[in-house]
Amino acid sequence: MKYICSIFFILSVSLSYSQSRFLGVSTGGALYSGDLSPLNNGDRFKNVGSAFGVSYKQELGDRFGFRLMLSRNSIEAADSLNQLTPEDITSPPTQFQLDLVNRIIRNLSFQNTVTEFALLLEYKVLKLNKLDVILSGGPSIFRHSPKAIDPITIDFPEPVLVELQALRTEGQSFDDIYSLFQVSIPAGLQIQYAVTEKLSVGLEFYHRFVFTDYLDDASRATYSTCADISAISGPVGDRLADPSEFAPSGLALGARPCTNPATTPIQRANPNDNDSYMSATFSVWYRLPDTRGKGAQGCPLPY
Repeated sequence: MKYICSIFFILSVSLSYSQSRFLGVSTGGALYSGDLSPLNNGDRFKNVGSAFGVSYKQELGDRFGFRLMLSRNSIEAADSLNQLTPEDITSPPTQFQLDLVNRIIRNLSFQNTVTEFALLLEYKVLKLNKLDVILSGGPSIFRHSPKAIDPITIDFPEPVLVELQALRTEGQSFDDIYSLFQVSIPAGLQIQYAVTEKLSVGLEFYHRFVFTDYLDDASRATYSTCADISAISGPVGDRLADPSEFAPSGLALGARPCTNPATTPIQRANPNDNDSYMSATFSVWYRLPDTRGKGAQGCPLPY
């Protein structure tokens, strides 16, 4: 509790003695990186989702400042973006081709909306007339909830999107289920240009170092058995935990990986590498009126 009080004390002091204050909005794109990212780097940009944020920024001097940022970022990925036909496979197959086959047969997908609140420290590394180059980073807390389309509804006019955490698609116990609230460290670069004394525009690039491997609902290397998943969450959970039967027929296995997880060559995910995501946005900033040393009606105070 004393740390929280210290933070609020520092912020209250900065509000009294700092320099310019700004309100900003930003919009652009977000890109996920993790177990479901396409193997071909060029295909990764097919997963770009939307990014939107609102921020309050306060300068603490000529170079330093802090920023409160509330953002909403949409991320997604699908194994179906990996492309390979049986005719493309050489003899013997290359390791890259085997990895592609693993992804295509696995056939996982997800969509997620990350709502994040961050407290960032900013430092102006370069000041050139009206142009500022700013480095920033700090802690954040976010809420997310990965979802996926039920594969039997993929051709419906409105496919059914299902929340994955409650299905426990990796056979987790209730004590082991991942939280929808997580922490991360956004770190990034801003390029800001003052159009007028009151208005600025900029470009912002942020990478999120995330302390969870479940933005995509996939972390464990091995599958749970089909029977265990069906017992936990029924046929919907069974289909979404192992949708391999809906993979392209030319590369399908004789049996689903969840039928015998101990012998299947298909790896579900990599538990040793956490997910992450990044955003690139265009921002507009408005400089707030300076009210330091003035009363509620803008009158000078007697001190």
